[in-house]
Amino acid sequence: RTRRGEVDAASVPPEALDHAFRLFRASVAPLAESGKLGYVLFQLAPWVHFERARLAYVASLAERLPGWTIAVEFRHRSWFPEHGADTLAALGAARLAHVIVDAPQTVNAVPRVTAATAPTAVFRLHGRNAAGWLAQLRGEAPAVREKYDYLYTEDELRALLPEVERVADDAEQVFVSFNNNNRDYPVRNALMLKRLLGQPVARVPDSFAPDLFA
Repeated sequence: RTRRGEVDAASVPPEALDHAFRLFRASVAPLAESGKLGYVLFQLAPWVHFERARLAYVASLAERLPGWTIAVEFRHRSWFPEHGADTLAALGAARLAHVIVDAPQTVNAVPRVTAATAPTAVFRLHGRNAAGWLAQLRGEAPAVREKYDYLYTEDELRALLPEVERVADDAEQVFVSFNNNNRDYPVRNALMLKRLLGQPVARVPDSFAPDLFA
């Protein structure tokens, strides 16, 4: 990763970018070949704001990685809601999945826009720890576990179910990914969501370590 604003796709020689995608595809191909690749996530940096050229680049990802499901997560408010219609239309035309984000609504944060733009739909739940996100905006450097220190309650997940079910009506499959990365929170919330959806939940082994990264 380079410092903010140092490098963008326009400043990289086309042949270098093509080579990078070939290397990336080769590294991920074993997952796809074994049926273990749900989707490839492209998460734009929070300072990447809307531009037509950037939207065109995002749309080109489908051609660079043909045959794979690609999901795109926007993290600057200029994409939604101001240019939401254009962004969703471009994703839909390229059959790219719009990532539906649940996160604290801080300055420039993208609101949760529930829309399916591809056969696969993706939710990413980052938690709602506003204090951790605001600390980062102030220039502090909270650890991952500090920024994402949030365990969803059952009521909060239940409130999201109508959106998940509505998207499921428009998509062939739906992924709900928990990115509240502290302790065992993602696992606990995933099991909680499965129970709310009426899906079978396997018993967590007694040897399961709740805090592998403490």
